[in-house]
Amino acid sequence: MKKRKLAMSLAFMVTLGMESAAFAATDNPFASIPLDNWSYSTVDTLVQDGLIDGYTAGDFRKDRPLTRYEMAVFAAKAMSNINKANDADKEQILSLENEFKDELGDMHVRVGTAPVIHSSDIAKAAEPKKPDAVTWSGEARLRYDHKTDSNHKAGDYTGTGVKDTSYYYELTGQTHLGSGWNALVRFLGARDGDGQDRGGQENTNGQFDMSRLYVKGPLGSGTLKVGRDKAGEINSMVMNEYYTGLSYSFGNKAKVNVTYGKPDYNSSTRDTTNTTWTDDRGINKSDLNPGNFGINYFQIDAEYPLTDKTTLYGAFYHTMGNGRYSGTKEYEDTNIGEIAFDQKLTKDLTFGADYAKSSRSAENTGYNFGFDYHIADKNIPHSWAVSLDYIHLEKASYIKSSFDIKDNNYGRKGWQLIYKYVPTKNVLWTTRWLQSEDLTGADKTSEKWLRTQIEYFF
Repeated sequence: MKKRKLAMSLAFMVTLGMESAAFAATDNPFASIPLDNWSYSTVDTLVQDGLIDGYTAGDFRKDRPLTRYEMAVFAAKAMSNINKANDADKEQILSLENEFKDELGDMHVRVGTAPVIHSSDIAKAAEPKKPDAVTWSGEARLRYDHKTDSNHKAGDYTGTGVKDTSYYYELTGQTHLGSGWNALVRFLGARDGDGQDRGGQENTNGQFDMSRLYVKGPLGSGTLKVGRDKAGEINSMVMNEYYTGLSYSFGNKAKVNVTYGKPDYNSSTRDTTNTTWTDDRGINKSDLNPGNFGINYFQIDAEYPLTDKTTLYGAFYHTMGNGRYSGTKEYEDTNIGEIAFDQKLTKDLTFGADYAKSSRSAENTGYNFGFDYHIADKNIPHSWAVSLDYIHLEKASYIKSSFDIKDNNYGRKGWQLIYKYVPTKNVLWTTRWLQSEDLTGADKTSEKWLRTQIEYFF
């Protein structure tokens, strides 16, 4: 199950408050650190800023407690890169070092061949990177799909025919702008086994093109992000699409995001014969974007660690049209509410559930639940994970869902089993099996879909 970065309603946030829960230092280096401790958000910020080697933005998981030893390793990684840090990040690195200095001393940690930098060295550290210095990372992926249903005997069908094999590649650049502000740009593309540009992959037409471009930095008591990015709160059941707009994040114990933007829509791709095909990238063909006129949307979401084993999430979405519906009628603005939770059952086993309902009069409910076992970390060879999910998505219950078990015409339900394995560092193998069928009975096709892929991160 994907990371459940979820949201709560405004009333829920006010009730819970924004207070920060501190924890007392302990002599036990194997003691678990509560998930509401400040160190998790500090490490997440340093990962986002590229100061913890081996991780990129979005990699750090905050859904399981770490021991003091584990957190000390993150501190050591950040300390070794202090010469790249801006003033705000230096303060956060120093806070981590002070908190975990005993564990760091016991472990004699080194990052690569560089010794751990202690607070006494901060005054000697080099100046932060110049604004034009860009750090690059990337991913290359080979994927094979085998899909069967009553309309097609086999294959992953696109406008240009059966395309079972696809190649995906991306390149991400990040730079520090000063005063705690950073910029990110990402380019990606995809091809199929015949060498055709592969539309429908991460909302690209297949050509190497820009998918994200934004600046991000501190504003008031929170962080502002402006530009083009991809939404993916909770487990991305309701909204998982690229948008252009802005997002503001704040809070300590309860983490809150407020987003306003325009999602991608009305996408098309072109093959080498210069034939244009309309596909379902973006939110075109969606019940919440009839006529493909495009919509704007507002979102407020939050997550709250109720205990060290239970996290609550909630979100509110509001979609707004351009005053047209099929060219003649007014667009029906739509509200969607979403609630969810994660419950850690054992050290390695987590159960989660998610429920959403929109203000549309019919086919307006969506939910999913499932189990996650173990964690596949691309930095830890031979780590692995298994997840099992059941998904029920009616067509008017979401804006753009990350689940492949969906149908914008009829709604869909089914289950999926996913296995992940890390054979060596920075290589991830994923295999997924899913079965689904439509919810209304109007489309008699049932779907069986095997996908296996290998990814390399650099």
